[in-house]
Amino acid sequence: MEEQVLKDIESTNIESTDNISYKYDNLLEYYKSISLKLILACEQSIYKISEKNNLLDNLKSKCSIQQIDDLLHPLITTMFEGIIDENIEHLIVDIMELDSKIERVQIINTTYWIIYNFYEIKDRKKFDISDIEKYQTSIIVTYKSFIKENYNEIIQVIADYNFNFDTDYHLDIE
Repeated sequence: MEEQVLKDIESTNIESTDNISYKYDNLLEYYKSISLKLILACEQSIYKISEKNNLLDNLKSKCSIQQIDDLLHPLITTMFEGIIDENIEHLIVDIMELDSKIERVQIINTTYWIIYNFYEIKDRKKFDISDIEKYQTSIIVTYKSFIKENYNEIIQVIADYNFNFDTDYHLDIE
C-alpha cells in the first residue's frame, strides 16, 4: 500500500502532491475524531461504573479491556446499520464525500483497527484515575502520542482501499 501512495505522489507535480497529502491528513483527522469519540464514550462509562463500585484501580490494568469491549462492540456493530451518534455518522459521511472510493465498511474497519491498536499498544498504568477529567486527559494525551508514533502506518491503512482487518470487533487483547 505504501508503494501505491508513493506512486500517486511521484506521478504528480508538487501542487498535486500537496493535495494528496492534504487529502490523507484530512481523512486522518476524521478517523481520529471517530475513534477518539468511541474510545472516550467507552472509557467515561467504564470510569463511572468503576467509581460507583470502588474499582477505579482496575482501570489501570488490562482487565478493564473486557469491560471496554462490552461497551465498544455494540457501538461498532451498529455503525454498519447507520445507528450511531449523529456526529459520528456525519464524520462517516464526510469521509465518503472526501473520497468516493471509501465505503462505510472500510471506514468502520479502519476506525476499529485504530482503536484496537491503541488498546493493544498502550499501557494503562499511566492513566490518572484521581478524577474523571484527569482520566480523560490521560487518555487523550496517550491517544495523541499513539497517533503520532504510528502516523505512517495509519496513513497507509487509510490509503489502502482494499484494507481488511479480519476481526469480529472484539478487543481480544491480552
